[in-house]
Amino acid sequence: MGQNNKKGFSIVELLLVVGIIIIIAAFTLPSLLGRKSVNNLTNVVNQMSVTLREAQTRAISQSGGSDWGVRFENSDPPYFAMFSSSSYSSSTRVIYTTLPPGVGYDTSTLAVGATKEVVFSQITGKPSESISLDLYITGKKVNASGTISVATSGQVLAIINLGKEYVTQPPPPTAAFTFSPASGDSPLAVSFTNQSTGNPSSYNWN
Repeated sequence: MGQNNKKGFSIVELLLVVGIIIIIAAFTLPSLLGRKSVNNLTNVVNQMSVTLREAQTRAISQSGGSDWGVRFENSDPPYFAMFSSSSYSSSTRVIYTTLPPGVGYDTSTLAVGATKEVVFSQITGKPSESISLDLYITGKKVNASGTISVATSGQVLAIINLGKEYVTQPPPPTAAFTFSPASGDSPLAVSFTNQSTGNPSSYNWN
């Protein structure tokens, strides 16, 4: 009869393998979690930028016959919202977005429980005030932050700070036109002035 020489793993070998897996996980898991947090931060800063530009575009085009604005609130949960009026209320709110897990407002720019609103005027798209808000990654030692700002000129700027490297998000094309006169007897000759930014390559009129 042949001899059965099957061999198994000893307890020491199994413990060694488990120990190696734990060490690898200890080094890689924080990096993966940090990368996810940075992605969340980047995405929400970009969302804020898009929402601000959307509100500005709607104000310029006189959508709904009203001003349009965006509200930022450092509550529980922290959020930002677009609204169709000169002031925010639940009835005028159109878009509501909470900050993703692990991302919060920097209290030096928006205190806990505080709010900030920027309202864009019809036709001109000029903001009611300039604002600058910082966001950071909470609960993790990740050297990354973001800034969203609106200048008095109406320019919206989004910046992601990854350590010492600053990544400025280029503004997407924004269609903007002024017209004169706004009313009159038919037939009426109307003059349009193109004030679009970002060098749009084409326009879709509706």
